Parts: sequence; structure tokens; C-alpha cells
Amino acid sequence: MFLFDPRNLLFAAKAYGAAMLALYIAFAMDLPHPSWSMLTVFVVAQPLAGMVQSKAAYRVIGTIVGSAFAVFAITAFNGSPELLSLVLSLWVGLCVYATVLEKTPRSYAFMLAGYTAGFVAFPIVDTPAIIFDTAIARCQEIILGILCMVVVSQIVFPQRVGPQLMGRLSAWFDDAGRWSSDVLTERTAGTAGEADRHRLIVNAAALDALRVHARYDTPELRGADAGIRRLQRRLQMLLSNAVAIQDRLRTLHRTCPDLAEAWSPLLADAASWIDGSAGSDPQDRQKSRDQLLARIDAAAPPDGEIRRDADAMLVRSLAARVRDLILYWDESLTLRETIQSGERVASREEAPSLHRDHLPAALSGAAASVAVLLCTGFWIATGWSHGYLAAMMAGVGASLFATLDNPAGAAAKFLNLAIVAMLLAGGYLLFVLPAVTSFPMLVVALAPVFIPLAAAIAVPTHIPVALPVLLTTAATLALQNTYTIDFAEFLNGGIAQVIGLGSAVVALSLTRSLGADWTVGRLMQAVRRDLARLAGGDAGLDRRRFEGRMYDRLGGLVPRLALVSARPEGRHLMRDALAGLRVGLNLLALRRDRDRLPPEAAAELSRVLAAIRGHFAGTGGDRSTEDLRTALDGTVARLSAMETGPAGTEVLLSLFGIRQALVHFQRPA
Repeated sequence: MFLFDPRNLLFAAKAYGAAMLALYIAFAMDLPHPSWSMLTVFVVAQPLAGMVQSKAAYRVIGTIVGSAFAVFAITAFNGSPELLSLVLSLWVGLCVYATVLEKTPRSYAFMLAGYTAGFVAFPIVDTPAIIFDTAIARCQEIILGILCMVVVSQIVFPQRVGPQLMGRLSAWFDDAGRWSSDVLTERTAGTAGEADRHRLIVNAAALDALRVHARYDTPELRGADAGIRRLQRRLQMLLSNAVAIQDRLRTLHRTCPDLAEAWSPLLADAASWIDGSAGSDPQDRQKSRDQLLARIDAAAPPDGEIRRDADAMLVRSLAARVRDLILYWDESLTLRETIQSGERVASREEAPSLHRDHLPAALSGAAASVAVLLCTGFWIATGWSHGYLAAMMAGVGASLFATLDNPAGAAAKFLNLAIVAMLLAGGYLLFVLPAVTSFPMLVVALAPVFIPLAAAIAVPTHIPVALPVLLTTAATLALQNTYTIDFAEFLNGGIAQVIGLGSAVVALSLTRSLGADWTVGRLMQAVRRDLARLAGGDAGLDRRRFEGRMYDRLGGLVPRLALVSARPEGRHLMRDALAGLRVGLNLLALRRDRDRLPPEAAAELSRVLAAIRGHFAGTGGDRSTEDLRTALDGTVARLSAMETGPAGTEVLLSLFGIRQALVHFQRPA
């Protein structure tokens, strides 16, 4: 049980201690809403210090930006409640749109900027003269809570992200090497092999998140940041090469088992080199690598043979992929050793390009705007004194879950848990707090509820339940320097929260109830769209951008596979996506080599690229995948009969690679 885990209890004690420290200072400073300082501590609390600092930094930015916009909105539109409501609702929607698009920790700043504006502006629409004081107080309360959590996390048994990152990186590195070795020796068959591949893809995404956080609490890793990104990219490229090798070995066993048997000893030696290279001396490793590459080059069929024999083309393609696998692994080992030694990696590796889908982002933004408008419209129409709270909670509910496949379901669960939290807070307000006469007594009184809830949020599986209860309880208590209980005020506040969160549920249900199937379909459409762009020669899509987006999409597919695998086509989604990656890499190679071909050969290649573009763009009429494979065979045959030089050989191999990948990657009907 999580309550008996010492690490969870330590985290809970740190978070609760920081919350009480923030509350005490807020009382001493006589801030208007001390409970917001306490609540902020739990919002930014994370088990690792770097995660706390990262989240804290973006929360500060979001709070300041949101408060500044609230000042602008109140100052500019205080004479028109309707226009003010429209402006604030559109601001929340715009920030949610940016939150969904920005798939890095920076997205937290956009989300905070959105609903913070409502938190500052809505309660004082009738007293606009105090907007500056309100905005400053809000920033003070939030920053106070953040500072308390950051200081406690850094001083009291700090847990650094850096060691976690290096440990995870080493584990992922070992998994990648083991899986690559298993591919070469053909030990990755069935569901176990697929599970290994999926784990590598998911862990790659998790590593990137840790890398971002490690910059905040492990200074020695800041100089290695570019090197870690480069290492991630090399290992991802190694993964795509291993998948291509796996595919070619299966084809070789099916079409020419004698050749497959002849290559087995060399592939086994390559696997042994990968297994034994991690701890070897760099000079010895380089020597054995060069010997292995020389053997591969000697065993690969020459240019003339691959132009006459399809089996020779397959073997040459296999040799090229194995050669790349060895080179990527060797470079990865060098990068890993450099990073572990603390040396600065001389690399200008750019941040990877990520997949961004504007449609779900726009739908989420529209849902947030509609939810806030519904509540502000009801508030204006009825003149209800607590309408502002409903509008605030509508913005929160629509913002928190915007990035999920089923945000309406998550918001509905949050609403149910918020009701439980309000009942819990009501018990405190009616029966516990009246007996509290000092701050130490308050600390003792709150501990039985807040410490177990804080321990629960240290466990990812418990966060969806524990965090809503914890935050709503802290917000509903609304602790002040002086205790007063107004049951009508409490009841109205509870009703307003229910109406606000309910409005968010309704708005999200109307716009974002399409689920994982729809998201997966959008991801696969994006893959096909990029392949069409590559075949069309779009200069705006280079290798870095394409690979970054594809690996991001692969990471997005893995957690959704369990939800869509019941459908026949769903079981092969990952296979199709990986095939799409290989098609794209070969298209990039064709684009690179086309200018080096003679005019006649370049024209022939352009024709087949146009056919590929039409296939993936859906403009090729009724042309099936088999028709496209036939067209590729024809192009390979015609180019093989031409004098095209070394560039022609590379083109033939790339066309063959596309043909192989098309066995798996199908255009939807």
C-alpha cells in the first residue's frame, strides 16, 4: 500500500511541510487568499527536485502572464460585462489551444495563463479599481507557494532528476542493444518482440521529459543536453534500422532460405559485437567494428549483380541496413561515454520537431471558450452573486483535461471527486475548524487528510483520484486569518463549482467525445500526409523534422494500442507506422540522390515519385498498394537497364526499401 512506502511518506511530509510553511507566511503577510499558497504547493509538488523547479518556473510565467491579461481586460472592457466575458472566454480558449499544441513542459505555462486571467478578473468585475492589487496579490500567493515547495524539495533529502535520467538512459541503451542483437539473431518473434519494441518507443518519450527536467537540478548535464538529444536520435535511428533488418530477414527466409543461412554467421558475429562492445576499450571496439564492416562489404553483392537479380537486391539492402545499425550503435556508445564522463558534447543537435494536430487543439479551445461563456451568460442573466466562481471553474475544468483523448470523461470524474472534496471540506468547516485556536492546532487538524492524499499523488496511478480531492478540499476551505462560517456562502460556492465543472463536461462532450480511435486515425493520416509531402519534394520537411514527428507519433500510438487493438486493423497500427517511417526515410534518400542521376533516369524517378505522392495523398484514384508495388518494380527494372553510376545504385536500394515497406503500410479505403 502506498501509505507504507517510505519514499511516498517522505514526499508527503515534504509537500505537507512546504504547504504549511506557505500558509503560515501567507497568514503573516495578511494575503487575501492564503489557501491559494497552500494549494499551489500541492500543484507543483513532484517527487524529483528538477520536476518541481521546471513546473514551478512555468507556473510563475503562466500566472504573471494571466494576471497581466486580466489587468488589461478589466481596464479596457470594465464598462461592458458582455464584451469582457467574451474577451476572457476567448483568451481561455486560445491558451487551451496553445496548451494542446505545445507538447512539452512549456504547455503548463499556457494553461496557467488561460484560467489565471479568469481567477483574477471574474471576482472583481464589480470593483475594477482593485484589479492591480488583486493581480499582485494573486502573483504573491502563487509565487510564495512555489518558493516554499522549491526550497523544501532542494533542502530536505533532495531527489535529483539527473541520476534518474542517466539510470533510465543506461537501461534504455541496454534494451536497445539487446533488442538489436535479438533482431540480428532472429530471436524477436511474436508478442514478446512487439512488447520489447513498444517499450523502447515509450521509454524514448519518457527520457525526453526527464532530460528537460534534469537541466533544472543537475548543472553538469546542461552542457550535455545537446549530446543527450543526439544520443536519443541515434538510438531511434538504430531502432528503425533494426525494424528494416527484421523485415528483410523474414523476406529472405521466405524467398531464398539458402542465402539466409549463408548470412546467419555474419549476423551472429554482428550481434556478438553489439553485446560485447559496451564495456570494451574504444580503440579495440573501433578495430573490431572496422573488421566487421569490411566483412559485410565483402559479402554484399556488387552493383552489377543487384541490377540483374532481385535476391541480390534484397541481400544488398540487408547489408546496408546492418552496416548502418553497427555505425549507429558505435556512435551511440561514444556519445554515452562522453556524457557519463561529464564532458561537454560538441554538437548543435536541434530540438526534435514534434507532431502537432491543430484540429483537436482548436476543438479543445472552443470547448473552453463555450464553457466559460455558458457560465458568464448565466451569471449575467441571473445576477447570481457566485456566478463568477462557476465561470472560473468552467475554465479550470476545460483546461486541465484538454490534452486527453476523452477529456469529458476525465472532467466528469473530476466533478464527482470535487463533490466528495466539498463534503470533506464542509465537515472541516462545521466540526473541526471551530475548535482550532492556533496555527499548530491547524497543522495537526489538517494532517490526517492532507498527508495521505499527498502520499497518494506520489504514485502515478493514484493521481487521478487523489489530486482532485486534495486541491478541491484546499480551495473550498478558503483558510483565512480569522475564522468565520457562513453556510449560505459555503452552499453557494459548492453549487457554483458544480455548475462550472458541469459546463466544462457539457462543452467537452459536444466537441471532444471522439476518443482514442479518432486520435489514432488522425495520427495515421498525418503519417500519410507527410509521406505525400516527401514524395512531392516539399523542402519544408527535412529529415530532422520528419523523424522527430514520426517518433513522436509512434510514442503517441503505443499507449492507445490497447484501446483500438480490438479492431482488425488496429492490431497492426504500430507495424504500419514503423513501415511509414521506413518509407519516409527512403523517400528522403531518393530526394537527395535524384539530382545526381542522368536526365532520363531522373525523369523516370520523378514519375514514380508522383505515383507515390498520389497514393499517400489519396489522389491516385483506385490505385491499390499492389499497383504501386508493380509500378516500383517497373521503375527498378528500367533504372537497372540504364547507366546511372553510384547514385543509381543508391536509388535502386531506396526504391526497393519502399517496395518492401509497402507490404505492411496500406492506404485506408
